[in-house]
Amino acid sequence: MASFTGTPKIAVVGSDHAHTLEMNRTCRSITFEYTVRSFDEVQRQVLEGRPPDACEFSLANYVVLRDRGWTSGQAIPVFPLRGFRHASVYVRSDSALESLSDLSGRRLAVAEYVSTGVVWLRGILNEHYGVHWSNIRWYSSDEHFPVPKGVAHARLAQNPVTALLTGDVDAILASRRPKLPENEGSPGVLRRLLRDPHQAERDYLLSTGIYPIAHVVVLRSNLLAEIPELAGAAFEAFVRAKRRAYERRLGDTLLPWSDLLWDTAEKLFDGDPMRYGLDARNRMIIAKLCEYLREQQLIDHETEDVGVLFVPESVVLLEDQIP
Repeated sequence: MASFTGTPKIAVVGSDHAHTLEMNRTCRSITFEYTVRSFDEVQRQVLEGRPPDACEFSLANYVVLRDRGWTSGQAIPVFPLRGFRHASVYVRSDSALESLSDLSGRRLAVAEYVSTGVVWLRGILNEHYGVHWSNIRWYSSDEHFPVPKGVAHARLAQNPVTALLTGDVDAILASRRPKLPENEGSPGVLRRLLRDPHQAERDYLLSTGIYPIAHVVVLRSNLLAEIPELAGAAFEAFVRAKRRAYERRLGDTLLPWSDLLWDTAEKLFDGDPMRYGLDARNRMIIAKLCEYLREQQLIDHETEDVGVLFVPESVVLLEDQIP
């Protein structure tokens, strides 16, 4: 009998479809408490060695921690956040940059050098656009891991958008359209670097089969030891929450033409863009991220089998097994 008598808390940070966890709190006789937290708060807790009971966390950060011998948490194959990166590079409207290949020799500001999105961008630039990370000067304002030696990197003391508008950097990476600081012009002073980024992302998906994973769910190791059923119960809770979001077609009534986008995405991703479990495609995507981390000198060890990154009992879990 497990000695833990509380209610495990699941901290979700950025995934809309996971918010329906609130409606699926009890799975396999385990009842969860659902909370919404900021990513910065969760990241700080994890890096300080006191991870939440269960939390959504950066996949790249998790792999880096595991490479360094971190054992406070273990992941299950639930991936609540994904994102392409081609549309995330912004420049000034008067910039001469038109292709991601134009970033060679340029100055690029990012939130954090070792964030998952930035790791994906560097890998994509190198593999598909011929721009190696060593040919870019990187700027960031917040670092939780040491930037590898040999990287042209500098701290950014000002808002990245301000740095872009003043010409101190040539481009910035932002997962959402950046907000302009007050009194610094209209939204039209910025544009995405690529004129048709969504076509570039679609082409990338069709040629590689990769929809980049950003976040993974991590469970606290000592809690797993007390509640062996926790991994399977958490997996089931997230699967049921995602199914609920699909049934609602989350966001369908919020934006015009979103129903058409739903139809397109369902066809393109065979009904499920956010597939959980370590099926062949997810293994391939995680292996590619590990390959990028290794090439970028952020991890030291090869990851021959990505299954070793996950709770052993969770490696065989697939959504089709959940009634």
